Amino acid sequence: MRQVVYVYAQRADSGFVAECYDLPLSTQGDSLDQVIDEIQTAIGDYLTDNDPLQFGIAANPEVIVTFQLGRPREE
Repeated sequence: MRQVVYVYAQRADSGFVAECYDLPLSTQGDSLDQVIDEIQTAIGDYLTDNDPLQFGIAANPEVIVTFQLGRPREE
């Protein structure tokens, strides 16, 4: 059983987007902090409403977020 859920976050046209690799979840927000808070809440709610064992995930997993910085700016 996995103790970790992986999330990918990136800038979007109007803020930030986070997508969960392990569960069918995504969120968006105005700031990176907001989108991370929202995806953590969404993961908790989803695992409360569904049996986490069916996904091979512990009931209260750690959340690891990978953030894409984008390309370096040219001077």
